[in-house]
Amino acid sequence: MEAHREKCADITAKAEAGEISLYITIGRNDVTLGYMATPAKPSENGNNPKAEIAKLEAKDKRNKEIAVERTIEDTKKKILEADITETKFSQDEDKMIYFFLLSSLRKEHYEAVGLTDRKSQYVLNDSEKMTIIANLNAKTKAIIRRDFLIDNFKGAYRDNAIADLLLSFAKKHMPEELANIEAEYNEIYEKRHQRIEERKALLAKDTEPEATEPEAENAPERRTYAGGRTHYGRSHSRHHRGRDRGCTGSRERAPRRTYAGS
Repeated sequence: MEAHREKCADITAKAEAGEISLYITIGRNDVTLGYMATPAKPSENGNNPKAEIAKLEAKDKRNKEIAVERTIEDTKKKILEADITETKFSQDEDKMIYFFLLSSLRKEHYEAVGLTDRKSQYVLNDSEKMTIIANLNAKTKAIIRRDFLIDNFKGAYRDNAIADLLLSFAKKHMPEELANIEAEYNEIYEKRHQRIEERKALLAKDTEPEATEPEAENAPERRTYAGGRTHYGRSHSRHHRGRDRGCTGSRERAPRRTYAGS
């Protein structure tokens, strides 16, 4: 299997270098990939050996590039299978970390990490990053790491963990500024909160049922007596029990008798 892979890589390299030409043969039941040597073209420079040497050197350079490209591609795949859990983290690996962290370095800190004569406003190139990590110290490491944090704080929003980390970072490095920001927006909130509470109180008052006055237990009762007289009194009062006998329905007086000569 390994020999087959090497053979395929050699064929691919020759095809990219122009030494061979690839072709496809289509059969009844299959398709076959083949190759053939590229015929040598007549030299445009006649019998100029220098031109031929330059051409061969360019071809050799490309062959070397192809070898490096293939090495990188295979290494990226194989590194995923390597067991790296037991080895100690080295200083070289630490520098590699800072190489990638430098992508977040702010322009105002270029001079602080050693780029004193930089004119370009573009992001750092690989050569500049390699120069920086070759001269790291405690101060430059802190600058690079904190710029990396600040760059990732851009993902902060309400109720996520990044927002909590941002506020904790700000409280450590700019406590007064953070307190002023919080005070400004808390004041706005308190005013709005007060108005909302007042509106809620008014709405709650409108939804309460109207209070009704209960009937008095000793409310006077209306009674009608003979002759059309009306009297107001309380039926359960002892003082008026005797008088109730005079109401309509009580016994009548006997008629007065009249004698002769009276």
